[in-house]
Amino acid sequence: ESEQQTAATIGFITATLSGLETTGSAIAWVDMRRNVFPAALQSFGIDPGKIFFIHPTRQRDLQWTVEELLKCAGLAAVVANMPLNFMSSRRLQLAVEQSRVTGFVMHATPRRAVTTATVASWRVRSIGSELEDGLPGVGFPQWQVDLLKVRNGVPGSWQLRWHHGVFKLISQAVSGRTPLIKTA
Repeated sequence: ESEQQTAATIGFITATLSGLETTGSAIAWVDMRRNVFPAALQSFGIDPGKIFFIHPTRQRDLQWTVEELLKCAGLAAVVANMPLNFMSSRRLQLAVEQSRVTGFVMHATPRRAVTTATVASWRVRSIGSELEDGLPGVGFPQWQVDLLKVRNGVPGSWQLRWHHGVFKLISQAVSGRTPLIKTA
């Protein structure tokens, strides 16, 4: 997984979380690699003071931590960057079904598809931003978002822009690509 891919995925998840943060509940972010710069979350409307950043040092502690956090009904969401297989995804899915906490698992599978028990599988890639009205600088963040699998739903593909605190649809199409994000 490239650093650019990781940054795009983190940005998209953070934008998605901005709607969940309004519930008043905290968010837990679990990652062994410390890929998130908390102050940058404010550009997506998230108060970094409402996020618990947890950095386990061992893989088995990572799995256990995420599973236990997903059982905490008082959280708005849990975000994790971790490997995923069918058995671990099933355990996480059962925890989500019990607590109703939103779970995002960033999971790179660059060479092979992994069968999981998650409700949905997404792939997120960054696309070039567009400047507004000839202004200098960097435009608003944009993503190619592919919903590859969804229980009782229809997969699809969208290009989205984060513009003044909300997602704006750029275009929509049908897709079928390898998942990079699993949502429980």
